Formats: sequence, structure tokens, C-alpha cells
Amino acid sequence: MPPDIIVVSYNSAEDIRGCIASILANSARPIVVDNGSTDSTLQILATEFPQVAVFRNASNSYSGAANLGFANSAGDAVILSNADVVYPANSIARLVEYLRSHSRIAVLGPQQVYPDNSWQRSWGVPTSLREALLELFFVTTLYNALRSALWPLRVNRRALNVGYVDGAVMAIRRSAFDAIGGFDERFPFSAEETDFCVRARRAGWRVVSLPTVDVEHRRGGSSSRRNWSLDYTTAVLLDGTRRFVQKYHGSLFGKCYFAIKALFNLNMMLVCEVGWRLAPASLRAVLQRKAQVHRSYWNHLGPGGKRAVVRSSA
Repeated sequence: MPPDIIVVSYNSAEDIRGCIASILANSARPIVVDNGSTDSTLQILATEFPQVAVFRNASNSYSGAANLGFANSAGDAVILSNADVVYPANSIARLVEYLRSHSRIAVLGPQQVYPDNSWQRSWGVPTSLREALLELFFVTTLYNALRSALWPLRVNRRALNVGYVDGAVMAIRRSAFDAIGGFDERFPFSAEETDFCVRARRAGWRVVSLPTVDVEHRRGGSSSRRNWSLDYTTAVLLDGTRRFVQKYHGSLFGKCYFAIKALFNLNMMLVCEVGWRLAPASLRAVLQRKAQVHRSYWNHLGPGGKRAVVRSSA
């Protein structure tokens, strides 16, 4: 039986064709769970891919869509996917084969790359003081920069046990999914993959990144369709982090953690603002955008920071 690929869509008209076509080309079975699209996503699916099962998710949350997709899927290995992902030839088969041949892996993630084949962050360290301090002292930034630089050289591509894999592509063992009770729907949009992976690891399973398999991820393909401002996007992401902190840590931890994060974003904002004024023209736009992102986080986390109300969304 071909593996099932659960594709979570939201106003994904620009991406859905490429995603579904690549899944079918890999002889896999796409299952689309739609989070209330108002563009032509559903029309494209109905007219161009009538063989693909489509389910409507009433909760409009990513975690809810994942659980609904699993309830309507089959097989011992299922891949959960964003709609802005394209799967190269044999990538799905290689992910599923690796997962099936390593019985203690609950979640397996590929290496994600941008459409120009440049490196993209595909896994991370769960929310902790260690994670915050690694960022504060630029260890994470420098490590990711090194990994990005080494990516074209095809070195250091061993499978790696990680804290969590990025939620855009997660190959998940069904028995592990059932054992830990699926995704926690208290995480509607952000940090749901981190929570899932943490619970899997605490239950004795492995979470693994497999950089020998890469997939194309446009990143932000669905979130950009919501017309969210940068400020609101920051609020949504921080809302997920706060929910994670509330679930796993106490209030004192939260105060320390977010204080460190505030300081990190202040430092990065200043570095990027100075950098984009001094950098070559080719880098100015990137650094200016990064400065805006870190300023948004500082505005939320610094003294008198905002606490925007976050609606449940896809």
C-alpha cells in the first residue's frame, strides 16, 4: 500500500498543484485537510485532482488538522506535510523506508531546502534555558551559518537525534502517534511539533533528522496567505512558546526564559540595524528584514512588551 501524506492547506492555491503533483509522482497517496481556504485551493483540488481525498477541519488549527488527517489515513508510517513542500523523486520512499527500518524512531524529518536549493533550518532544540542561552551567545546563529555553508559540500550528513523536527515535514510512526495521543490541540498553530516530539522522546522514542533526504520547502507559503502583519506573526509564534512554557515549566522559568530571549533579540536588532547600513547592497535587504523581525520580538518581550490576543488559526 502506498504511504499516506497528510497535506494541511490554507489558501494554498499557489502551492497545492506542485505539492500534490510531487506526491503523486512519488506513488504516494495525498490526503488534504483544509483549514478554511477562501481562495481557489479547493476548486483546484476538485477539478485537477479529483482522486485526492479532501477533509474540512472545523477547528482551523494545524494540530487539529494533523489529528483529523491521521484519523482518515492508513499505514504504519504517515507523513504530515505543509502545502508549500515539493517532494523530489524517491524522497518519500526513502523517508518511509528509513522510518520502518528503525523501530524506535517516532518522528523522522528530512533536510529542508529553499527553491534555490540553499540550506534551511529543519530541526531545533526544544524551549529551555539551554536553548535560550545558546541563542543569546550566538552559538545557534554561528552553528546554523556553518551548516548552511557546508551544505553544498555534502559533508556531515549523518542521521542525528534531535529535540524536534520542523513541522513542515514529519514522517511519523503510527504506533508512536497512538501511544502519545496524537497532537495536543491546545497548540493551534505554533509549537505543536515541538510538543509532539518532546512527548515522544519522554515516552522512550527517538526523534531523528535525516539530512541525506532533502525536500523543497518554500517556507511561509500558507502563513503569508493570511495577510498577517509581522507584529501579529510574532505574537502567534510567541503564543505557542508561552503555551509550551505553561505546560512544561513554571512561572519563574518563564520569566527567566523570556528575559533572555528579549536580550537576544535586542542584541540582534542592533547588530542587524548597524549591519544593513554598512553591508554591500546585495545584503542590505536581508539584514534590514532581520532587523525588523528582531525589533518585533523585542517590542513583545522587552519592557512594557505587548501581549496580543491570538486567535485560533490554521
